Amino acid sequence: MNLETREKIQSLKDSGIEGHEFDEIVKSWPADSENQRISVIKNFIRPEDCIQIIDFFSKQKKQGFNSEKKFIGKTFPWQQCRRLNPNHPDEYVIKLISSYRFNATIAARDFFQKDLYPEYTDLVAWKNGEDMNVHSDSFHMDGSPRDSRGSHKDWRYCGGVLYLNDDYAGGETYFPKFNIQVKPETGKLSLFMADWEHMHGVRRVTQGRDPIARYTMPIWFTEDYTKSEI
Repeated sequence: MNLETREKIQSLKDSGIEGHEFDEIVKSWPADSENQRISVIKNFIRPEDCIQIIDFFSKQKKQGFNSEKKFIGKTFPWQQCRRLNPNHPDEYVIKLISSYRFNATIAARDFFQKDLYPEYTDLVAWKNGEDMNVHSDSFHMDGSPRDSRGSHKDWRYCGGVLYLNDDYAGGETYFPKFNIQVKPETGKLSLFMADWEHMHGVRRVTQGRDPIARYTMPIWFTEDYTKSEI
């Protein structure tokens, strides 16, 4: 852990806001459809842990390919974390990521009442000015199943986003069918179905740090254990 990271964590401790418990679980909003399944858990990740994960992510060589061109060179998936040497200087942070990935899976199982497994976990960086068009995690815009990892039928049941920082404007995850948007807050977890009903996008990120303004840890879940990244 470098000096800047230690100073950020100490600042949190001095302010008395580190180590929040899970203080709110929201399982529904008024919606146009009874099929709406969106959950939000605030303070799912401790603020000081978010700082350490961002610091770790910032130092890694990012993945040089992605199905979304805008994310090329801006992601570091869990598989790459697992390949790092067990005696890596950031071994503790890798274990943090693993523990929150596990906890998010438990939260998804509880909310959706399904036997779910993490299918893909990533760390993602967003620049100022970037957004994402409305899309479904399991279907193309023409309604056909998305081709995930070489499959002719996508096996993603639901997804989630862990927000690692909030010192920027915009960047909300929005669901146009339900007229709902989730505001990024440091340590918040949002969970939602990967189906057609839960198409979603990301509003334009502004007023953040340069060059990277927004950090997230998205996770997708599957019911098919054979397709998990465990």
